[in-house]
Amino acid sequence: MSTIILGAGSIGCFLGGVIASQGERVTLLGRPAILDPIAQQGLRIAIDDQVSTIDPANYVLTDDQAALGQHDRVLVTVKGTATESVAELLRHHARPEATIISFQNGVRNAHKMRSWLANTVLAGMVPFNVVQQETGLFRQMTSGHLYLQEGTPEGASLAALFRQAGLPTELRSDMERVLWSKLVLNLNNAVNALSGIPLKTMLLDADFRWVLAQAQQEALTMMRASGYPTCRIGRLIPQTLPYALRLPTPLFRLVARPSLSIDPEASSSMQDDLKAGRLTEVDLLNGEIVRLADKLRTMAPVNSALRALIHQAESEGKAYLPLSGKQLRSQVQAALKASVSVEGR
Repeated sequence: MSTIILGAGSIGCFLGGVIASQGERVTLLGRPAILDPIAQQGLRIAIDDQVSTIDPANYVLTDDQAALGQHDRVLVTVKGTATESVAELLRHHARPEATIISFQNGVRNAHKMRSWLANTVLAGMVPFNVVQQETGLFRQMTSGHLYLQEGTPEGASLAALFRQAGLPTELRSDMERVLWSKLVLNLNNAVNALSGIPLKTMLLDADFRWVLAQAQQEALTMMRASGYPTCRIGRLIPQTLPYALRLPTPLFRLVARPSLSIDPEASSSMQDDLKAGRLTEVDLLNGEIVRLADKLRTMAPVNSALRALIHQAESEGKAYLPLSGKQLRSQVQAALKASVSVEGR
């Protein structure tokens, strides 16, 4: 079963490296800015502080989109904002019998690709962050295991490879529940991006936690009203998160100890995007909650405010100053107050 990674950034290179570490040949399709340094210095992955150097015989680096036609399995790891353009690439280059697996943030990517492609398209979910710590070294920064839609030999064999490499992977028949649950967790991305500080430091700030709790509670309310159920993701139960986040910091530190066992320098991919001057996935995350509210003919003031602040940060670029917990909480409280005023008219 030959595999190509479409969108070989941090997540893509990590997953490709995991597969290649098991002796499988993998093609990494991405930008020269990412792949050229790997060609010069090699590819390494780190799982739970265990660093593995990947045999160069087990991977191919390319920016040639025609390589898509040479593989049985395509792992899509581009940003969700690029799903439509990726589907167009796959329509022109991928084998009709190739299995497409979407490992992207957001809840609709696999569904969109199924509507545009004749291929089998599976949904996958990566719950952890990956960063390139140094040239060619892609490190898993937070805990969690992969989720993958069950029902095909291609998906089952991929899950077996991940497990064999020491990366826990769960096959699920209810991937829609998994993706909506992950969306609740991903609302953390915007708060962390606006903070400009590591995730662990942010989570120990009561004001940032209050903002995240409000965003997640609002999301859970909209999802429940729209008929989108959630499920446990690893140790985390989405419905309990807002309550835990509102605890005083000493008690939160105790209750959330397993979740705080993350790399002290880990940050969200959205924060990385802002710092690099790239557009973020905020419209697929907080924006998804705003869309649910619109359909319900109500308001999602917290997620609307966070989305607007991220768009402001995108437009201001390096001139954007990160917000303190108190500043962000004040802005969200103002948005909540304004929404109550509007609904009361």
